[in-house]
Amino acid sequence: RAAPGGGVYASDNRYPIAAPKVEVWWQRARAFQLTADRRGYYLLDEEAYFMWAGTAPDIGSVGTRPAVELVLGPDGDGVLIMDQYGALTMTSEAELSNAATFNPAPPRFGDPRVRSFAVTSDYRGIYTLDGLGRIYPSGTAATLNPATPTFDQDIAIKIKLRRDGKGYYVLDRYGRVHAGGSALALKANYAAHMGEDWARDFELTEDETGYYLLDKF
Repeated sequence: RAAPGGGVYASDNRYPIAAPKVEVWWQRARAFQLTADRRGYYLLDEEAYFMWAGTAPDIGSVGTRPAVELVLGPDGDGVLIMDQYGALTMTSEAELSNAATFNPAPPRFGDPRVRSFAVTSDYRGIYTLDGLGRIYPSGTAATLNPATPTFDQDIAIKIKLRRDGKGYYVLDRYGRVHAGGSALALKANYAAHMGEDWARDFELTEDETGYYLLDKF
């Protein structure tokens, strides 16, 4: 864990990380993003307010949106945020508008099915994940095979790309991390909470052989 009573876990003991700089209401947290140096992170709550830890600077908040995911912009300052319907919002829009252009644009839905998204390293491709584990590639994003499983219930919650863009991982609410594309399976040092709405997000380590998990507590 990052702090007593807090909910950030390292997949093994090689990856310690600092505690948050502000008080965190863990049950409201919806997304977790490491900084480029892997020594800090941001938390996004359900109303699009940010919390930060370690080396992460205060980048402000957009607030009042039903946010499900955040991705840092290429400059490390701006942030892309997506809501449950697939709508994207940007902080530092002037810096990000030219850097993050997706053609065709990611889908917008009439129901709140979106759980996460991931962007390619050139910020031209984007993958949108829904709660059943279905993945919608947009922009220049290619379909990645073999695919991670789809589910008969709303348990898929996060998607992360490997840096090479050829592999990816999907997290479900029980804490299981599923590998897709060329990605290799990752070890977990905790037990999955089967049948429980427990996990919230995860971040890959720098060498992509481990990860940090955020739970709802």
